[in-house]
Amino acid sequence: ETQPVTIVLLNNASASELKLSDANAQITLDLGGFTVTDNATDESARGLFQVTNGASLKVAGPGKIESTVTNAKSNHCFRIESGASVDIDANVTVSTYGVCVFIRNLNSTLTTAGDLTSQTNFAISGNGTQGLGGTTVTISGGSVTTEKDEGFAIYQPQSGTLNISGGAISGDNCIGIKSGTLNITGGTLNATGAY
Repeated sequence: ETQPVTIVLLNNASASELKLSDANAQITLDLGGFTVTDNATDESARGLFQVTNGASLKVAGPGKIESTVTNAKSNHCFRIESGASVDIDANVTVSTYGVCVFIRNLNSTLTTAGDLTSQTNFAISGNGTQGLGGTTVTISGGSVTTEKDEGFAIYQPQSGTLNISGGAISGDNCIGIKSGTLNITGGTLNATGAY
């Protein structure tokens, strides 16, 4: 059985398609006040951090993860699928041209208290394809924001559970949910679009 591993950044770093797919992997990425930047140029890339197959990634702050990649298929900062989990701490900033976190399917989980901002898309998005539900998203603090005109900060077309107990959800529209369960017990929703 794999033991938990902590990786501590000592400088700013850039990368493309960091894949974590070992079912026993338990990785903590301590940003140490630095920034990880997506430098993907391959149009087939599927995001900066790809966490899949039951693996677990915790991102500890302070620090920043950013992507300026504009290709629609590769501009996710995080892609979570197949029972994997990502936990984003407070004092972590995630900023992207596209989707901050794409949570895809099958008992995958996202827990965040960080500050997530998308310039042109959903900050958190799921996948509504039949059979790709069963996700859990928990927002306990921080912020989830889209800067897209008429956009949604969170888009959940899939079956699953969205729990909001803290933080600020902001955009022209805060939440678009087509399936699953939405539980709001705290936090602030700030819709800035036309009434």
